[in-house]
Amino acid sequence: MNFDIKKYEEELTWDKPIEYIPVKMKNKLKLLVNKYDKSKNKSEKSMLAEQINELMNCEILIYPVKMGDYFKFYSNIDILLIEKNKISNAKIISMSYLDFIMIIIKNDLEKGQVYKDKLLTLFSLCFHIEVSDIGYGEYKPDHYHFYIKDIEFTKEDFNVLKKIICYQNMPNYDDRYVSPDVQEQIDDINKLSNIDTDVLLEKQIVSLMASTHYTLDQIHDMTIRKFVLTLEKVDKKLHYQIYKLASFIPFVKLKEDIPHWIYGKDKDKYSNVLLNGDGFKGKIKSALKG
Repeated sequence: MNFDIKKYEEELTWDKPIEYIPVKMKNKLKLLVNKYDKSKNKSEKSMLAEQINELMNCEILIYPVKMGDYFKFYSNIDILLIEKNKISNAKIISMSYLDFIMIIIKNDLEKGQVYKDKLLTLFSLCFHIEVSDIGYGEYKPDHYHFYIKDIEFTKEDFNVLKKIICYQNMPNYDDRYVSPDVQEQIDDINKLSNIDTDVLLEKQIVSLMASTHYTLDQIHDMTIRKFVLTLEKVDKKLHYQIYKLASFIPFVKLKEDIPHWIYGKDKDKYSNVLLNGDGFKGKIKSALKG
């Protein structure tokens, strides 16, 4: 299933919960709506309308996490960020993410309970439900589905929910595959650029308070997504103002145009290490000449 976070732009913009209907229910819903549209029998249309309403009630709501639960969220989100496909085991690579997690929960004495607690805590936090509302079952050996308030969700649903939770709360989340070599280059560039990716949350909060009108209580009630985006914009605005001022100084010539802090395009985080097709061809030609 192709996933596009952009279709939830309104919900992400206004911090609204995202509505999600399980794939099986959605397919049944399409069939019922199609029958309803074609039917000319009043009693049949009434019956179909009731069935459609029942299926519509099978949706769950995925809520953005607020800053007050920042530590709870980040203590458990790693359960959805395991790079399964980098594990050198063909069987693991071929299985779904849900099956991978469930097999560990069921069979690994050391990690099983930890993984289970993380998954239940995270789902409880993001769906605003009790841990007791969540369950799972094995419909055939090493193949699982899970339940939320007795509604069945498949491994396909799990993949979508996983991405929604990550994108909804981590605006810089990127699920593109990155090889270990490229990741090492990114880490090295960050070190050379003095980019500290582990700044204490307290310092981030104080920085935002010092740069804006936000109070501690207001930030506590802000979603993690809006906090991250606001802090980034505060930083970009400051740099834009500095570079813009510098551009008016005689004999100062900037190497690049100054991207506007509001309208400028965000730079791809892999742009410094990944070559486009032309760049790659250029490197090959250069190497052949030498």
